[in-house]
Amino acid sequence: MVELQAPHRHYHTLTHMSHILNSYDEIGGTDPAIMAAAWLHDIRYDATRGDNEEVSAEIARADLAGTQVDVQLVVDIILDTKHHRGGNPLFDLFNDLDLIILGTREHEYMEYARAIRREYSFVPLEVYAAKRAQILRGFNETQIFKTDDFADREKFAHRNLQTEIELLERDPNLIEVIPK
Repeated sequence: MVELQAPHRHYHTLTHMSHILNSYDEIGGTDPAIMAAAWLHDIRYDATRGDNEEVSAEIARADLAGTQVDVQLVVDIILDTKHHRGGNPLFDLFNDLDLIILGTREHEYMEYARAIRREYSFVPLEVYAAKRAQILRGFNETQIFKTDDFADREKFAHRNLQTEIELLERDPNLIEVIPK
């Protein structure tokens, strides 16, 4: 758990894991693979690296060996979070849980946006703003929530994404001065 509290982590923390697990609990979820993936999908997260999902999947494989949990399923769920492709009910559900922050109230979403910026503070603001807006546009052009449990969050997610895109494009300095 020490890694989850590392100083370079501002969003991918125990709070994020807890948010996923609480949201899963609210819909009556009990699948041990989903719960294990929630704990382990970001167990290793370093914004300067591109292999976080692969490293987290290998940690999950080692940590879950010898348990009753379907280890390969957990590994596959974790690996799917790299691009959030989904395609089967469990992957879709986990992606909805992982992306649930996108469909929250505006102030919660903006806190998330600030936390992501802090994780990527090593990237110059102009570069960050352009790349982040590009990523957000990709999400904004698709259906984000694939399960009935979270479909009602879709319109809020698109509103939040559009707001952040406009902020990043209008004046990227504003993301730096938003109170923490």
